Amino acid sequence: EEPPPPSDFLRMGSIDTYDTGFSIETFDKSLHHLKDRDTILEYHYPLVEETVEEIDDSSLAARDSLALQPGNESERGGIPQEILRHPATEDKYRRSRRGLWLLLCLLVVALAIALSIAIPHSRRSSDDEGDNNKEAFLEDLDEEMSPAPTGTPTAAPTHPHETSLVFKTLEPKVEDADLLLDPSTPQGEAFLAILAEDLDDPFRITQRYALLALYYGTGGEEWILDAGWADQKPNECLGAWLGVNGCRMQPDGNLAVGAIELESNGLKGSLPAEVCLLEKLENIVVAGNELSGALPACLAEINIVGNNFSGSLPEGLLSMPAIELLVFSNNQLSGSLDVLFETREASEFLSAFTTLKTLALDNNMFNGEIPSEFFFARSLVSLTLHGNMMTGSLDIVCEDEEETAGLPGTSIHTLTADCLNDVACTCCTACY
Repeated sequence: EEPPPPSDFLRMGSIDTYDTGFSIETFDKSLHHLKDRDTILEYHYPLVEETVEEIDDSSLAARDSLALQPGNESERGGIPQEILRHPATEDKYRRSRRGLWLLLCLLVVALAIALSIAIPHSRRSSDDEGDNNKEAFLEDLDEEMSPAPTGTPTAAPTHPHETSLVFKTLEPKVEDADLLLDPSTPQGEAFLAILAEDLDDPFRITQRYALLALYYGTGGEEWILDAGWADQKPNECLGAWLGVNGCRMQPDGNLAVGAIELESNGLKGSLPAEVCLLEKLENIVVAGNELSGALPACLAEINIVGNNFSGSLPEGLLSMPAIELLVFSNNQLSGSLDVLFETREASEFLSAFTTLKTLALDNNMFNGEIPSEFFFARSLVSLTLHGNMMTGSLDIVCEDEEETAGLPGTSIHTLTADCLNDVACTCCTACY
């Protein structure tokens, strides 16, 4: 049938209100009857104007082959889907949907951030409150169940060897018990050696520990001779250990070491204080070695001639009981000889001088004045002071008019000093 003229079509109203039975095919055929499609714009229908501008000839030709069936309209105002599916319309629709999705995503992200901040804070607050309640409950429970304290608890041992008999025996006797547990020290090496012997006699533990501390402290592995020391023979007395002599039987049946003689045997280092644990030791001879350091003050006879000992003489040297011989020649000892008499009552060094027979201090680095207390050295047989930097006089030793078998007023047979320089001595047997 013939399509209605364009004028009739245009008089049907705007696209928004046309009858649902009107097809786009009819609309397109009406446009073909127009010699000039632009004349449609004279009627000022906005939607038609926009549609006509956007639809090109190729799209119109494609639309000619389509027919919109009744009921194939969009839900939005009854606009046909062919119009809504036009590229321009769909682009606007997609942009609108993207905007909505973007807004929705932003809202979801904001909500997630807010929850991530709020939930941990709430949980921490809850946990803190729970922990506080739990601690308070446990404290109350401990107070109810714990018995009343009976005293200060003893600290638990921090080292497995602290519970051994060897450690318990030596701990109160040594200056620093921590050295026993340090295997890099001579004391630690000696401790481990005694621990391996499985001794149960405190006397034997102490005596063998003191000897081994001397061995490891003076480089025993490099001694010239070390028979008995290196393999730690069971009996340190009776000649089993080289240089260990003068053993004496004790009331409990043990043999106590009385002398150590290791002259010119390659000893190095220093004499450890542990030698003083040998309670019956009276004599130690270590002349001709390479020893240095301080001297232990616990011996009745000390012969350390020809070593490298330095420092001052030990205090209390003359307070040792029954001291007879002190030979310190040819070392690097220094300081004043007043240390022999400082803080000592006259009765103490008078008692020492009743037994001391030999005092050899020559060829060291002593200085200061010669003490006048040597006047009381009535038991001395030999006193050698030369080769030092001392001043003063020894004439006080010669002043007694009483004749004895030796020099006037004394029993001294050998008396030497630097009387060619700074020391006055009219009765010296040799001046240097």
